[in-house]
Amino acid sequence: MGTDILLQRKVKLKDKVFVTGFHGVGYVGFLAIQHLVKALNAEKIGFILTDSLPPLVRMDDNSLVAPYELYSSGRFIFLLTNVPLAQDAMRPFCENVAEWVSENGLREAILIGGLDVNTKKEGDESLLRIAATRRYIAANVPKDPMLESELYIVGPLAYLLLFFEILDFPAIAVLPYAHTNLPDPRAASVAVRYFAERYGLDVNISELMKKAEEFEKQLKQIEHLEEKIEKIRGAGGPGTYYI
Repeated sequence: MGTDILLQRKVKLKDKVFVTGFHGVGYVGFLAIQHLVKALNAEKIGFILTDSLPPLVRMDDNSLVAPYELYSSGRFIFLLTNVPLAQDAMRPFCENVAEWVSENGLREAILIGGLDVNTKKEGDESLLRIAATRRYIAANVPKDPMLESELYIVGPLAYLLLFFEILDFPAIAVLPYAHTNLPDPRAASVAVRYFAERYGLDVNISELMKKAEEFEKQLKQIEHLEEKIEKIRGAGGPGTYYI
């Protein structure tokens, strides 16, 4: 299965930092990258095509949005995955992207995902876990707690970490604890803050926090509605409701 990385203009890639995330737990990776691209006013520089490319585009700010887009801003190259990867496309996509990053002399990779909040142990006050390749750990002393050995990373994030490890390339996965029942912008804001602090940037997260408040309000409304239904059922009301 082919994966083509198409740049629309010449961009210096050497020593840049590669940054991406996917539609995993809480959509954390996608939400964080989408926010960073907008907040840093990144410029679209190209696309990634696959044999199983979904036939989907949309409009946003007078521009077409493609499934998999590359952006550049200062020291960073962003891969924004607007559409989840098909299962059969994950391995070739991630393998080719990892090889492209390594062969073009980029300095390191920051991968953003989500970690199921239900895995968080009682009394643990940390907001995230990290996982990294040997090369990254050799060059950087991690300050945040590592992912527990009994927990697994799955999907494209796992593939990218694996291929970066094989290529002996420095890469780290930032995994904020996130809810699984809805997109979690609050968890995405944790990743954005980590990224901003790591590279000494000032990134406004107010938009993400506003989204988080909206989602949390919706979740509370759903929980309240479910409680009302359970009370009615307990009082002997009819068993089916149309809302």
